[in-house]
Amino acid sequence: MSEDFARQVAQQIEAAFADTPYPGDANIGWDGIEDALRGKHWRELSVDVLFQERGELSFLTAAG
Repeated sequence: MSEDFARQVAQQIEAAFADTPYPGDANIGWDGIEDALRGKHWRELSVDVLFQERGELSFLTAAG
């Protein structure tokens, strides 16, 4: 995956969720992802987090 493509996707995600508030520490997710993301706004996450192979984002709650 090229860096340009990853940045493009990140920009699309940012535009789609620009007005989404932080869901609160208790509403992030389960199976450990809440520990990695607790207290962080989605804008603070690196592109690497979005494209991790392990599928952590599938453990987010709907609010997360």
